[in-house]
Amino acid sequence: SYRTNMLERTASIRDTWARVGNTVNQEVEDLDPVPQPCLEAIRREFAGAVPACKTKEAVPEMLQKHGLMAEKTILCSSICSDEINREKSSWCHLTWGENFALGGIAGLPFAGKTGFKAFASHVPDKGGLFLFVASHVGVNQEGVIGKVRRHGQSHDSSSCGAGVAGLAWALEQPEGSVLKPNDDQLDYQMETVKAVLLEHIEEIKESISPQASVARVLYEECISRVKRIVPTDAQYPIAIMGGYQINTDDHLPDYLLVKDFYLLKDGQTKDVKEEFLSLVQETQ
Repeated sequence: SYRTNMLERTASIRDTWARVGNTVNQEVEDLDPVPQPCLEAIRREFAGAVPACKTKEAVPEMLQKHGLMAEKTILCSSICSDEINREKSSWCHLTWGENFALGGIAGLPFAGKTGFKAFASHVPDKGGLFLFVASHVGVNQEGVIGKVRRHGQSHDSSSCGAGVAGLAWALEQPEGSVLKPNDDQLDYQMETVKAVLLEHIEEIKESISPQASVARVLYEECISRVKRIVPTDAQYPIAIMGGYQINTDDHLPDYLLVKDFYLLKDGQTKDVKEEFLSLVQETQ
């Protein structure tokens, strides 16, 4: 029956949340210590970032504290399509498993209003939703921003690939250039990334670390679009957490820099970022 299925799903989700700590702890034990050059680069360019797995307990606890219970909360992610964001230390997907993909390359919410509306129609009765928004950037063991050594490869590759390629293209454009509309529907997402980076190219060029600046610019664009997509008067609570996913070499723990954490409930928007960061420190 429907009731039996819901009870089984509730038990399954609660069991998952109960087990996720042990599972991620084992993941961390299996990973190597972060080399000093990599750690120094993360601390320098992404001050405040923590190992992504350290949020494994804080996120569910934070949601429950504000009335979003495990069995009635569904996940939507606006993160880059790159599989590296769903691999090691993937607390978000390890906890929920199932999720609605709002984002495309660079994490931009290309599914848009229609996609979010479709996702919102899946919210359980008296339930809510959790939306994770992030750009991503690699930091290899030598501390090079924008590069990462992936599983099974003997060489570094770009992360975020779309961000790196978009920046390389933007740097080649004459000063004052504006991206003309492109009718190629097979690459419209990359055209959007190019347009975003071209708009901010001067500030990116002036930054000490252009690749770190790209991650910031793309995240600001991601969260800005998400805020325009998500209704503030929804009849269900919505939690939005956003920041940068920091990818490291294979066998090293990924990091997460939380930039925003909002709760939309009863027509009110509450900034709970500092409360969440305090909770992260308490649960470490």
